[in-house]
Amino acid sequence: MGLEEASELIDHSLQTHCDAIAAESGIHEKASLLQCAEGYSVLVAANEPNAMVRLGVLLEEYPQLCEQYGAANRLFEKAATHGHPRGYYNLARYYYDHAKYEAAVEKFLIAVSLGDATSFVYLGMCYEHGNGVIADVQAAFSCYRSAALLGEFHGMLRLSSLCRQGNLSSVDLAWVFHCLDCFVRRNRPEAAFEAGMLLLGGQSPPDGTAFCAFEYMKRAADGGLDEAQRWVGEAYLCDLYVSRNYTSAAHYLSLAVEAGNAEAMHRYACLYLKGDGVPKDLAKARHLFQIAAEKGNKASVRVLELWDDIPGK
Repeated sequence: MGLEEASELIDHSLQTHCDAIAAESGIHEKASLLQCAEGYSVLVAANEPNAMVRLGVLLEEYPQLCEQYGAANRLFEKAATHGHPRGYYNLARYYYDHAKYEAAVEKFLIAVSLGDATSFVYLGMCYEHGNGVIADVQAAFSCYRSAALLGEFHGMLRLSSLCRQGNLSSVDLAWVFHCLDCFVRRNRPEAAFEAGMLLLGGQSPPDGTAFCAFEYMKRAADGGLDEAQRWVGEAYLCDLYVSRNYTSAAHYLSLAVEAGNAEAMHRYACLYLKGDGVPKDLAKARHLFQIAAEKGNKASVRVLELWDDIPGK
């Protein structure tokens, strides 16, 4: 094959791949779905491992395509024979989801040897819970740390989970807080929330932390996490870590309410009931209590049961 012919083949393969990805962006349309699958199938026939993985994932999400394009696992196995880490990862996930843990561990081990970050997370979960291997917290920690170092944020969340269980040494705990802090400084509100929750649970590194629990939670709240917004609102209400401020409490609770947080709805309704930080409005209060009750908030259910007997209502 000449250089010009090879160049044309590469250009055609790249364009087909780009067309398939573009079609995938309109996946809700049947024509686009079929176009995407067909584009990847052309590349699969040309032994393109990335396309094998992407088509396999597509078949998992839209099993109605399997009749025409075959089983997803067949494609993952084919990608694995080409040494593709996501081929091994997806095979492992299939085994893991079907509780075939030993087979899952075998494939995850190959995937992590190829540098797949997400496989480190799942392998860590196998070690943490003793699925397919002997339970080993330190091995789980090592896997989660590797995932985090590769930029897989779920690895960081699993590390935080281990911390909450009190299963780590002071050295490991210090490393987790350092890693969380790195994610916080990269504007990841979930990391700020996790750091705040660890501090609230009595976990802290021996060398101290950059922020206190309230500062971490406020960063998470300002980053849009509704549970953090609820917590910060409660802190302002209860004079917890910060001076009582009904206006600030109402602001953060309202943000959590917009996200559908039932506990925040109850507390926000209480503000309207009493006129704290917001104008007193019984109609709004009752409306919020009603929605919170429908979402399962027991305190709001109790308030509605006693509504007619509330003094000054």
